[in-house]
Amino acid sequence: MAVFDYILLIKNKGKGLRRRIFEKKPVHILHIGKTGGTAVKSVLKTHLNSGFYKIVLHRHDTNFRDIPRGERTVFFLRDPLQRFVSSLQQATPGTTEVLLTLERR
Repeated sequence: MAVFDYILLIKNKGKGLRRRIFEKKPVHILHIGKTGGTAVKSVLKTHLNSGFYKIVLHRHDTNFRDIPRGERTVFFLRDPLQRFVSSLQQATPGTTEVLLTLERR
């Protein structure tokens, strides 16, 4: 069967089949705090509906239970020690020297 035949077949089957074939599947981007998610989201905002997938951006308070079962999900992780040090530096300015000593151990 040629491509043209498939197109005719899809047209004759109605909207349901056409929607299943041409509808973009979602890819959920979960934003875990302090893992670079804001930078990733700012880049992806210009590509939300380009390509083969529809990119769905989520906030910090979204977790796996909020994503429909079977849909693709992407998230980023960070080294736990680096994340801890970064959080402390933001919370208590002036602690850089102490934290650098901890980080080198």
